[in-house]
Amino acid sequence: SYDLIALCNVEADNLSLQARAMIQDAVKAGAGLLLVGGPFAFGRGRWQESEMLSEILPIIPKGDRDLQSLSNFTTLSVRKDGPLADIFNDDKTPAVRWIHLGRPKPGTTVELSADNVPVLVTLNYGKGKIALLAGTVLGEPRDGQVAFWDWPRWPELMNTVVLQLLPAGKLQ
Repeated sequence: SYDLIALCNVEADNLSLQARAMIQDAVKAGAGLLLVGGPFAFGRGRWQESEMLSEILPIIPKGDRDLQSLSNFTTLSVRKDGPLADIFNDDKTPAVRWIHLGRPKPGTTVELSADNVPVLVTLNYGKGKIALLAGTVLGEPRDGQVAFWDWPRWPELMNTVVLQLLPAGKLQ
């Protein structure tokens, strides 16, 4: 009965078989799913070992050590023809350091990236839609940089992502 499910830094083992099936069924039926990484999510969280969870994951994690640091904080770039493009029009763009590395699955759309590394990936799944935020809130940016979670427009960006995930006609 949910329009949107959000999972942040969740290990596969923390979701029962019934919960996994309910999440998968809800998205197939039209719910949105927001997946946010962290030290215990995706590869390290053993999502690829669960048939149901690996199916709804928009990326194929780079093993159980998928959460890796880029060489430094890297500015995010946005897909120019995507729904987030208008938000990236100020002088200070957000940056990310720690990212869940993985290969986007066929049919996904990379909305945000850092030096061609996918950071926000979306996937249509059944009647629903999934968004995966591979960037994590780890690291300390250099002077003159702003971490994505401290970027003043980050709430607006996430609001846009959430609205894109909601079923047609819900809160739009």
